[in-house]
Amino acid sequence: MLAVDFFSRHCSGMKTALEIVDYIGSAQLMAALGVKADAVRKAVSAGRLPASWYHTCEELAGRPLPREAFSFKRAGA
Repeated sequence: MLAVDFFSRHCSGMKTALEIVDYIGSAQLMAALGVKADAVRKAVSAGRLPASWYHTCEELAGRPLPREAFSFKRAGA
């Protein structure tokens, strides 16, 4: 069961802010973005990462990430 949990959290598609931060690692994300742990915690709690973090997160993850996990504004909004 532990191997299945590891696979599902680290190898399948990341869909949520928590899954993205968990995959990248909060320490690595904080260092790359120059933000404090509180900023990462607040973003995860809100369920959406700041849109300005998108490019850095995608580079750190090494794969495409869902824009829905970030706070991009919708067209016409």
